[in-house]
Amino acid sequence: METMKIRISALSYSNTFPFVYGLEKKLRSNVEKINFEVPAVSAMRFRDGEVDVALVPVGALIGFDSDYQIITDFCIGSRKEVKTVSLYSNVVIDEIQTIFLDTDSMTSVALVKILAKFFWKISPNFIPLKPDYQVKMGEAVLLIGDKTFGKSSQYHFTTDLAFEWNKFTNLPFVFAVWVSKPNISMGFIDDLNKSLEYGLTHLSEVQTYFDLPVSAEEYLDYLTKYLDFELDVQKKEAIELFQTYQGKLLE
Repeated sequence: METMKIRISALSYSNTFPFVYGLEKKLRSNVEKINFEVPAVSAMRFRDGEVDVALVPVGALIGFDSDYQIITDFCIGSRKEVKTVSLYSNVVIDEIQTIFLDTDSMTSVALVKILAKFFWKISPNFIPLKPDYQVKMGEAVLLIGDKTFGKSSQYHFTTDLAFEWNKFTNLPFVFAVWVSKPNISMGFIDDLNKSLEYGLTHLSEVQTYFDLPVSAEEYLDYLTKYLDFELDVQKKEAIELFQTYQGKLLE
């Protein structure tokens, strides 16, 4: 009988480079293709059945049918600050009237709306970000991923959304998790876990394998001080609470 070929979608940001390195170096069997995409596209491909396994933003899970499972011991998460999901403005939060949204990640969009409504107690207009955006007084912009490197110096205020979530809930935050369709074997899931762990335990090799958006020293600092890749009990609790607030946004 022909062995099923697994189609995988991972994310294209530098915070996933350890995962990508592990996949490319250790996950060889039964893989048809690995696509590297922005979070929203990875989620769409999984939802539409174009891939079998994907690293998807947790904000997209609420839109999936029930036929998915979270499958690995790893995630893209943060205990407090994350550094690369931030709101930039030239006014304090209470004076923000409009927020431009980087729509590459449904999670970050939902998170800033949750914080605005339930924590900051403000009601700004939310507008999808355009390439030629300019932030005026009373406005702010949500940026994620590699686009945030070097941005803080351009604005008076930088608000780290993971840090704000931690202040609000006393929990870490999870931005993306690995999911699969139910027909994926336990053997493959075990191989995937081992591949991801390999990447996370070989960070010095990761630094030289990829073209980095910042210096190798700054990148290692980002991976080790701001990101936390273990999908533990607290992070699972954070996912559930985040989804509860997502539901409240729709009420």
